[in-house]
Amino acid sequence: MSYKIVDQIKKSPLPRPLKSVLEAYATFANRDGTSIRPTEATVALRASASRSVVSRHTQTLVALGLLVH
Repeated sequence: MSYKIVDQIKKSPLPRPLKSVLEAYATFANRDGTSIRPTEATVALRASASRSVVSRHTQTLVALGLLVH
């Protein structure tokens, strides 16, 4: 995990719910932000959200170009 990436997420203008899901994904990433491969259920546990919320926010983050499928 890259603390630099997490810090950038925290300072971003994203709404808090999207930030928490993106931060949860970032904790599973390599230092360069690649190879994020957890299940949505695992991200939901890390983000303290339901799997359906994570699924919805993941779609938004992909549409914004912040995550790549």
